[in-house]
Amino acid sequence: MITSQVQQFWSSPFQIILALIFLFNTLGYAAFVMFAFVPINYFSSIFMR
Repeated sequence: MITSQVQQFWSSPFQIILALIFLFNTLGYAAFVMFAFVPINYFSSIFMR
């Protein structure tokens, strides 16, 4: 069971980095601002519960 998930240990960070690179090429620095707001949205959703 665990052997099927080993591939995700290297694949998931690689996909996230590639997605950020493509977003940066398309949107510019707004992509980094969007990425910076992810923790803010997470904590505000916990606070609102």
